[in-house]
Amino acid sequence: MPSANSQTSSAKRAQEVAYGWLKRRVEETRRDETVFLTEAEVSSAVGVSRTPVREALQRLHAEHLIELVAGKGGPY
Repeated sequence: MPSANSQTSSAKRAQEVAYGWLKRRVEETRRDETVFLTEAEVSSAVGVSRTPVREALQRLHAEHLIELVAGKGGPY
């Protein structure tokens, strides 16, 4: 059975993968372009569950790189 530390480490890695993927998408998007992505879309594209995607989106929002819109996906 995996230890709590390995589960925490695995969750952190998943969040970092989602964060990196999303940040690259933000950097590749033109300033005048609006893109809406749902947690489910990102989760599927990245291959992680929705929880690390949600955490990555919250982190990018805190860094003022994206806006979060409830029920619409996150525009950036």
